[in-house]
Order: sequence, then structure tokens, then C-alpha cells
Amino acid sequence: MKVGLTIVLAILISATSHAQQKKVGDNFDWTLIYQNDENGNRVLGDLNKLINAVRNGEPIRIGWKIEHPTNKGIKVEHFADAQFITVLSDSVVFAQIEPIVGQTPDIKDKFVSLKENTTWAFCASSLGKNDSMNINTKTGDIIDHKQWKSGIKWFIKIH
Repeated sequence: MKVGLTIVLAILISATSHAQQKKVGDNFDWTLIYQNDENGNRVLGDLNKLINAVRNGEPIRIGWKIEHPTNKGIKVEHFADAQFITVLSDSVVFAQIEPIVGQTPDIKDKFVSLKENTTWAFCASSLGKNDSMNINTKTGDIIDHKQWKSGIKWFIKIH
């Protein structure tokens, strides 16, 4: 009897654990819904589906890539959850990420070093024209503020 009960309990624990793992895994399934190039041209997906997802409160994640101008093998890719999203005139999407500690990727040494006393803020655009600022966290002064072009990948969380 004890052996049978032990087997039943083991099966129940295993099934419950598997169901919980599946549920947690489902919370992290993202799908690429739209992608624009650095000039705002559609690469894939449907901008209206992205806009509808934003309006329906879907979590949005963005990704972008910075490549060396002559050696495309040298690149840095970044991904972050959108924290504040704007839809402008039913046709353009902007997404700000939560400011992060500034960093400097080192391609040669394959290392990322953090910048002391620096926060980096970023706003992506479905038009490819993005905006970023480095801010001194001690003084609050803006170290630099620049607009730059990059394609953006737009992801939504699959339920």
C-alpha cells in the first residue's frame, strides 16, 4: 500500500511540477510581430498588428542591432522590454525602455564594461529614427543626447 501511495504521490508531484514549468515557460514566449529597417521601411510583419497589440495592452519587447559600417560580422544586438509606448497618428510606434546603467561593449575582448555614474535612456521608433541620452547620475547633467538610425524588431508576448 505504501509503495502504491508513494508512486501516486510521485506522479502527482511530477505532473504538477511539469504543469507549473509549462506555465512559466509560456510566460516567456515572445514572437516577432513587426520589424522596420533604419529608414522606417517594413522588413516583415504588420504595423497595424503591432499598434493593435499596443492598444490591447500586450507586453512589447524591442531589439536592435548596431553593425560595423564595413565589416557586418562585427555587431552588437540589444533587447529590452518597452516601458512606455506611444502611437502617433495611427501610423508610428515609439517605445522607451527603462533607463539602464551605461555600458560599453568591447568587441575585441568580448566584454561589456559598465560606465560609472552614467544612465542611458533610449526611445525606439518604427520609423527607424531613434533617440538616446547619457545622463550623469551624480549631477543630473546630460552627457550627450543624439538621434540615430537603426532598424527595430518588435516582439509581443504569446499567451
